[in-house]
Amino acid sequence: MSYKIYFVTRTALLLIITIILQMIALPQFLIDPLVNMMIFLAIILIGPYSAGMIGLLTPWIAFKNGTLPLPLEPAIPYIISGNLVMIGIFEYFYRKKYSYKLYNILIILLSSLAKFLVITLSVEYYLELPETVIKTIQLPQLVNTIIGGVLAIIISKILRKLGIKDLDLLNLK
Repeated sequence: MSYKIYFVTRTALLLIITIILQMIALPQFLIDPLVNMMIFLAIILIGPYSAGMIGLLTPWIAFKNGTLPLPLEPAIPYIISGNLVMIGIFEYFYRKKYSYKLYNILIILLSSLAKFLVITLSVEYYLELPETVIKTIQLPQLVNTIIGGVLAIIISKILRKLGIKDLDLLNLK
């Protein structure tokens, strides 16, 4: 199978799972970590371009299905920017594969903090939003991103123990 087909099918699979997670009527404090988990899993299992596609689409999907509140619509480009910065930083350091135990946690914290800073500074300086609305996107984003990253690392380790190193579940390569 060509890499293009591999990339498109695996990205579509993760995107569909992410959309299903977003459509389930769960509270935002549960959905957001799961969506971030899917972005991190896309980096780990497929690559940064796949994660970038998911990171670009999920804020719009969240807005369209009502998970992202209406007053936060102007923040969507900044959420996307935060996702892309997070993806770039995580991808860069994750591929270095240092062997000490806390390395993955450190890069999750670093990439999550970068996403938090991009979103927070953008919302603070470029948008005229009520303070209560701004608070809903700042610290919760940091916490949800860290939780999603930790979940992704745990799931990827479980998949590796099961012999699944990528999303070639049907052995289509």
